[in-house]
Amino acid sequence: MDSFRDWTIVLGSWLVHFASLGTVYTFGVFFPYLLAGFGASKAVTSLVYSVSASCFMFFGFLNGALVRRYGHRRMARVGAVIVLGGLIASSFVSDLWQLFLTYGVISGFG
Repeated sequence: MDSFRDWTIVLGSWLVHFASLGTVYTFGVFFPYLLAGFGASKAVTSLVYSVSASCFMFFGFLNGALVRRYGHRRMARVGAVIVLGGLIASSFVSDLWQLFLTYGVISGFG
């Protein structure tokens, strides 16, 4: 029989993946609203997602080294906080370059 601790680990892992990957893979839902809100072209607006995905993949090597040094639990917590901070900061942007920074770079880094 599985213990309570085992299920809390599963729940924690699910929450981390839901927060980080769920927001990255649902960018298409927000895309029309970003187009209307910022009035930029589709090409420029879609670069926000491209920057986020690129940062997510590019910083993977750094994340691997940090996980090896500090452990997966600590880095999962730190990554979730970074993604959450980037998403919260994204809700306050007033220009598209700020979204590049908050959603693209900060959330992509997390």
